[in-house]
Amino acid sequence: MTVIDPQRNLDLQGGVLAESLSLMEALSPIGSMHESSAPAELAGLHKTFELFGQMSQQLSQSYLMLEDRVKHLSSQLEKQTAERLKELAEKEQLAERLSSLLDLLPGGVVVINEDGLIEQCNPAARELLDAFSGELVGSRWVDVIRSCFRPRQDDGHEVSTVGGSRLSISTRSLENQPGQIVLLTDQTETRHLQEEVSRNERLSAMGKMVASLAHQIRTPLSAAMLFGGHLKNPGLEDTKRVAIAQRLMSRLSHLEQQVRDMLIFAKGDLKTAELIQVREFCLSLQDAITAHDWPETVDVELRNQCPEEAFYCNSEALVGAVLNLVENAAQATSHKISVQISLTQSRDKAWFICSVKDDGPGMNKKTLSKVMEPFFTTKSQGTGLGLAVVKAVVSAHGGEFTLASEEGDGTEAILKIPLVQLTSAEIEGVE
Repeated sequence: MTVIDPQRNLDLQGGVLAESLSLMEALSPIGSMHESSAPAELAGLHKTFELFGQMSQQLSQSYLMLEDRVKHLSSQLEKQTAERLKELAEKEQLAERLSSLLDLLPGGVVVINEDGLIEQCNPAARELLDAFSGELVGSRWVDVIRSCFRPRQDDGHEVSTVGGSRLSISTRSLENQPGQIVLLTDQTETRHLQEEVSRNERLSAMGKMVASLAHQIRTPLSAAMLFGGHLKNPGLEDTKRVAIAQRLMSRLSHLEQQVRDMLIFAKGDLKTAELIQVREFCLSLQDAITAHDWPETVDVELRNQCPEEAFYCNSEALVGAVLNLVENAAQATSHKISVQISLTQSRDKAWFICSVKDDGPGMNKKTLSKVMEPFFTTKSQGTGLGLAVVKAVVSAHGGEFTLASEEGDGTEAILKIPLVQLTSAEIEGVE
């Protein structure tokens, strides 16, 4: 935008005034013409009129320049005015568009000022907060929260409303001004869909579990029935009767282990209120290893290096978890395999550590990454629940379960369970 310079106009007016004074001074000798000669008077008068003509011409030129300047400034002013009007119209259109988008948003938008009062909200927010009896705009946001929300224990990342809806709430500070903007999203349908998916996943897992259980029970059950049929033979020799009875008990023990694993996986909860010493757990584990019918190719060694320490556990479940690990090692190869079970404690004496290490074929990285998933197995007769059950048992004890393996270099499973620091009197009470 061009601005007229006031100082320039004053200079122009001053020049015109000075030239006018010069003209008056030039005309002043006319009054005293009688004192001069006629030729001199005519020459002076002629010169005066020439000066007057020059001044008139200069005034005309200055006026024309001023007129052109005014036209130019008027044109620029009209142009800038048109641009400003166009910009204003575009801003109004943008404001209307943003207002329409705000009204059409599926989520609720609430703008809160620095005093905690609602300055603006869209129709979706009014619908989600319909439990509030008054007008939202101008009300305190704290009052709206008290009237519309009823938190529940299972809310998670959402908040329940009085009407039973689940809303997710996110806030953000306004830029360059005090206040906040609150975004409300209705997650009710999403939560229902998540619950439906979770229910379907549980049903699917249950179906796999039932199918696996039926498949796994059928084989040892058939063998047990076969051995039981042999025992009915009255002419069976005593030595053969004892051998068949041992095989029958082995199959029944296998059946019991399968059912126990399924129950642990299905229930998920395990009581670990029994306080025992590591020595006592070691004896129970040794008895279970001795009673188990291992193949001749399997050599199991048990070492206890922290007999006096104590921990809370479910002895039966924990012994079964360790036997699962030994059974996995035994089934990994048909060749001779050595399994070492070491019972130790961490350096800070805070953890009981049970290490089950074998010198079998090991696993590759791909198998190792999936081996703890339920129902994943590399065996034709496996349930895929062995390691999943071990992990569940250790987790129920508040511990950690890790597995390390390299193809061709064996596998090591480590169970870590927190120890309990006892006094001498308490140790005697445990014994």
